[in-house]
Amino acid sequence: MSNSITLQLEGLPSQDGHLLLADFLARAQNLLSALIGIDRIEGDSQEETLTYRIIDARHTSPLSLTLEPVWKSGAKRIGSDHIERLHEKFFKTVTAIERRLPVPEEIDESVLVSLRGVVFGAGQVYSYGSIKNGDRAVTLNASFEANVNRLLSPQEAVEQEAFTLPATVQYHGEIQGIVHSLFKEIKRPYLVVRELSTRALVKCYFSISMYEKAVDTLSEMDGVVFVEGCISEDVGAGIARTIEVADFRPAPLFDQSFFESFIGSRPNLTGELSAEDAVAKQRSNA
Repeated sequence: MSNSITLQLEGLPSQDGHLLLADFLARAQNLLSALIGIDRIEGDSQEETLTYRIIDARHTSPLSLTLEPVWKSGAKRIGSDHIERLHEKFFKTVTAIERRLPVPEEIDESVLVSLRGVVFGAGQVYSYGSIKNGDRAVTLNASFEANVNRLLSPQEAVEQEAFTLPATVQYHGEIQGIVHSLFKEIKRPYLVVRELSTRALVKCYFSISMYEKAVDTLSEMDGVVFVEGCISEDVGAGIARTIEVADFRPAPLFDQSFFESFIGSRPNLTGELSAEDAVAKQRSNA
């Protein structure tokens, strides 16, 4: 199997066969996110080992972008056949989606959300597309989009309809929430945390070495925890979906006296207005 992966998208006749830049970049970014997700799964690690470089791009018909994996600087090389195994798992997954077959058990929700972002809008934003690797090819069309949506939860399928420009972005960050549940008898154990700001349920995947820390988050029924790591955010919904956890930390208890000690620390901040009037003014101007 070739190590290169080619994304091809055919534009709409109404756009003379061309694609909007934002539409193409969103789908390329989601393809990258899916590959990175499988990189972590296949390497059984929280770390990314690979990145991808562009080795060919052509604006013929269809628009084509060919990517090739390279080892990340400083990454530990986890096996001479890692790239081959990663691409085998990727094409096994997308082929299963295309044919409505069960996807590999270890493929998690974040990878499926990314694949949905790749295919989103087939027949509406672009005419059709494909992902190729040597002699292997999967067609990106409305049927593929419907199949991947069936694999996601009904709620996510409803949210998908409201997306304007779906994309899954990944970044290092932190959420604050309450532990909802723990799943441990699986290959990649995870906690489900209800984020306080959005009330969304976020899957927090952790390594076996972090098991004791994960269990400690359950010590208090309503205890609030900070979860730090690589967040996969569904941009269309504005919600974190998964985290590759780097650390769990309990949130400190609220200290009323410490909070009140800040009162008066910035005198004359609101000028002639009282604090209440200044806040009311800001709200009325919002």
